[in-house]
Amino acid sequence: MHYKKKIFKLVLFLLIGSSPFFAFSHSTTNSSTILVQGKFGNWVLQIRASLTAFENEVNTRFTIDGYKTPDEFKERVVEFLSENIKISFDKNKPIVFEKSSVKLGHETVVLFYFNAPYEFKNLEIQNSSFTNIYNSKNALLVFKDGLQKRNFFLDKTNQFKINLVVKGNTLEELNKKKTTFNYYSILLFIGVLSAIVYLIYRSNKFKSQKIPI
Repeated sequence: MHYKKKIFKLVLFLLIGSSPFFAFSHSTTNSSTILVQGKFGNWVLQIRASLTAFENEVNTRFTIDGYKTPDEFKERVVEFLSENIKISFDKNKPIVFEKSSVKLGHETVVLFYFNAPYEFKNLEIQNSSFTNIYNSKNALLVFKDGLQKRNFFLDKTNQFKINLVVKGNTLEELNKKKTTFNYYSILLFIGVLSAIVYLIYRSNKFKSQKIPI
């Protein structure tokens, strides 16, 4: 019972959005994907974004004539998100959402409920819901007992998809792009800069030399 109260308080906290981290969801370009683990494999998925962002994507998917009432808009939102969100544990088939709810507002909140393994080693998440919005960035958080909380991001650079693995008591990104490219880019820049400096030096030295008559 105490555990259920703990999860309820956590979900309530997320819904209220009192943390400064969630304030950025009022921006059209920013959204968030939050996974909260309950007891015995019960999970809650929360999607937060500005109402403008949802309107933009729903209208793109269904056209502005795809709904006439707020309730119909909520149905389109759930349908649209379900098409664009894929979550799988340990390389299994993507999970299926069982229930959902939508709270419309300047910052709109959508909740999905589903069952998934309590313990896992691998977690793949894709949320391509807001790809039509320029410079879209989706913050990802996973709340699970025993795991440290870390922030990840879904954006154009990773095609709004991430593969996470459990290592000890933390989640880490699998196959994260190495910094080799940046390292070699810096070396190349230094090399080119050195060559330019050397050429300028040689040029000035040549000009300073007296030409024999």
